[in-house]
Amino acid sequence: MDGQQPLKVFNDPIHGHMEIHPLLVKFIDTPQFQRLRNIKQLGAAYYVYPGASHNRFEHSIGVAHLAGQFLQALRDRQPDLKISEEDIFCVQIAGLCHDLGHGPFSHLFDGKLIPEVRKQEKHSSNDKDEKWRHEDASIMMFDHMVEVNELKKEMVKYKLVLDKDLEFIKQLIVGCPDGENQGRGKDKYFLYEIVANKTNGIDVDKWDYLARDCHHLGIPMSFDYQRFLKFARVCEVDGKKHICVRDKEAANLYDMFYRRFSLHQRAYQHRVNNIIEYMITEALLEANEHIKIEGSKQKKHKLSETIDDMSAYTKLTDSVFDQILNSSDDNLKGAREILNKIVRRQIYKCLGKIPSKEKVGEIKKKWEEDKKTPDLQKFVLDVVTLDYGMKGENPIDKVYFYSKKKPDKPYRISKEEVSKLLPADFNETFLRVYWKGEPDDDESLETATDKFNKWCTKNNFPLLQHEEASLAMFDYLVSDNSLEPVMEEHGLVLPEDLIFIKEQIAGPLGTKGPLNQWPYKGRSEDKSFLYEIVANKRNGIDVDKWDYFARDCHHLGIQNNFDYRRFLKFARVCEVDGQKHICTRDKEVGNLYDMFHTRNCLHRRAYQHKVGHVIENMITEAFLKADKHIKVQGSGGKMYTLSTAIDDMEAYTKLTDHVFEQILNSHVPELAEARKILHNVVCRRLYKCVGQTQAENHITDTQEICRHWAGDVAKSKPQSGIQDVNLQPEDFIVSVIEMDYGMKGKNPINNVRFYCKNDPTKAIQIRKNQVSKLLPEQFAEQMIRVICKKTDDRSLEAAKKHFVQWCMDMNFSKPQDGDVIAPELTPLKAGWSNNNEGEDDEDDGCRPVNWETVNGQNRAKKQILK
Repeated sequence: MDGQQPLKVFNDPIHGHMEIHPLLVKFIDTPQFQRLRNIKQLGAAYYVYPGASHNRFEHSIGVAHLAGQFLQALRDRQPDLKISEEDIFCVQIAGLCHDLGHGPFSHLFDGKLIPEVRKQEKHSSNDKDEKWRHEDASIMMFDHMVEVNELKKEMVKYKLVLDKDLEFIKQLIVGCPDGENQGRGKDKYFLYEIVANKTNGIDVDKWDYLARDCHHLGIPMSFDYQRFLKFARVCEVDGKKHICVRDKEAANLYDMFYRRFSLHQRAYQHRVNNIIEYMITEALLEANEHIKIEGSKQKKHKLSETIDDMSAYTKLTDSVFDQILNSSDDNLKGAREILNKIVRRQIYKCLGKIPSKEKVGEIKKKWEEDKKTPDLQKFVLDVVTLDYGMKGENPIDKVYFYSKKKPDKPYRISKEEVSKLLPADFNETFLRVYWKGEPDDDESLETATDKFNKWCTKNNFPLLQHEEASLAMFDYLVSDNSLEPVMEEHGLVLPEDLIFIKEQIAGPLGTKGPLNQWPYKGRSEDKSFLYEIVANKRNGIDVDKWDYFARDCHHLGIQNNFDYRRFLKFARVCEVDGQKHICTRDKEVGNLYDMFHTRNCLHRRAYQHKVGHVIENMITEAFLKADKHIKVQGSGGKMYTLSTAIDDMEAYTKLTDHVFEQILNSHVPELAEARKILHNVVCRRLYKCVGQTQAENHITDTQEICRHWAGDVAKSKPQSGIQDVNLQPEDFIVSVIEMDYGMKGKNPINNVRFYCKNDPTKAIQIRKNQVSKLLPEQFAEQMIRVICKKTDDRSLEAAKKHFVQWCMDMNFSKPQDGDVIAPELTPLKAGWSNNNEGEDDEDDGCRPVNWETVNGQNRAKKQILK
């Protein structure tokens, strides 16, 4: 692609740093694409696998990235293919947009809900296709996206031929059937095998979801698409050009399809996942008539009708679950009760399965006839099909290979030529049977199993085979769910153990006693080490930190160097000053510094990332504007605002990220300002960070002083530069960001006790200078970050110069890019002349801030320095 174009870099846990072309970014920064952030990639699997929280958004960007990599590899290897920039754009856009049509919970919507609605409404007798697919909606949403966001003019900028290339992109999304290659001819037929390969199923869509899903599910992934890219080439077969691969890669391709099968078996078709999807479908069917979504021309649509109006469909995401769950509408009572069962884990129970593939059709037919009888109304029959992606066919039979000696002569390789250990069949079908009765009633479950088996015996069907079963809010959780009897049933002593649990969450409860008195009531001093496991107030080394380090690094694509398993191997309890504390081996001290270094890196690179910080400020601003206009029902029917919901846990239980979409998709005039801000977030029209700096002295009372500083930045107008831009205090947001090792300015390792191999009962301290000279000199710092709400070029340029002038006036550190954004100003500051300020000459460091001079207020000085 054009090397002159500035590419946007996305940091991805699967593919690392993905460089995305500006044209693709235009498609990404639309409400239609941003909607995919709120649609789970694996639907209800998140209720089974806690790591399966990823969404269609990142998958779609990953597919576009891989499509570009694939085409670039082919173009570099075979220039004679004449792969053009326009070809690459089209294929990448198709990869980006191939899943636009997914509804709530991905395949649940098009695979379960819509077919059931159309079955009930008997649409099959009309012109409408009962087997509606999400690809159909992807095409409609793509057309809608292009039109409402005026993307045609962006495409023309990069020399795309609109009529031809738009049709080509849509063909790529659905997979072009033979004889309909209007977009490209036979000489470029291979382009149709990259995003949605209908020939053999080997495509970048599969590569991304296999890698991404395995990653988030915690299932090993053995297939490496990078290796396929190294050996892929285009050869001519029967007048068409197909993607072929080296003969030695046949076993790896079988491994890829086996991994697909394994994921279906272990995750996608997991018995709990399937029944939760069934329950969600039930709830959506119940709610279908009662939830109306506004589409084009202000027409209201039922849930199932939104697929015919993309303006309405854009607003339909997984958040419909929360919308129903937290509603007070009597019409939604039935749907709400079903979703409440999911939330409370009152899931329909799997009684077993009928493995007979030959009998599936016959059993289904008889079931449809009998299922409304009183004896069978509480049963659910689920048909599960597992295959290699092409029903009963072997997909490798449709792959062409080439040899090292004859790279231009494609041929096929039979299964027998690869291995005798490959499967004889490439699909299996079986039936699972679920029961809707009381989940904890073993006697009823046994009765239900007998009842279903009698039905099977009566109809000469195989019998079921058993499958193996695979603080204020805390108080509310316990009371609302009547958990106290359950806790006592399991041997917990109340209220002592309730107090102990809450102390582990929040530390000592109530007022503090004398300094030397044991502050906890749940457990005595001889078990003081138990308070160091969940929330360790002594040194911060606890399982909470281990989990979020590993999980956040994993999802952010940032290397986590600390291995908690190693800590577990060396942890033991020793007595220190009459109390028992968790200690570790002396040789582990370096690893603990590494752990806190990782925490600092996560704050710097992710938690306090400047763009994330900007978006959080914008969302906060929107929530403040919406606060009085959104009401949440709490206990006793009392209504609360967003900010007061924290005072009532019944109301607070209903407050989730869903409020973002609630505001975004609202039509209430009172929410117009908040809606506009969130729309800007979705369309990536963000406030801009104009820079960050540091003060010499520690800043306290940051909220108060930051409000003053916003006005000071606006007043700090330099004598040179843009003079006709008028910036006001409300145009700026100033924040003070804390970076530390988790204990403000203290070194947490000073509060850790170690033992040595020779005497494991004696606890010792290890000071920093005993470990390394390369460890930090201090363990906390503050960054002052300034954001400008105006985003036009002239205002931004002026804001950056205001910022630099303000840093000079305040005697703050030189901004990292100060010489770039204000080269006429930085030389005027004597202390900034040395690029390595403070390293060689102590006199070059920043002097203490003269708050009084800058702010003109003694009160501000007292607040900061008190």
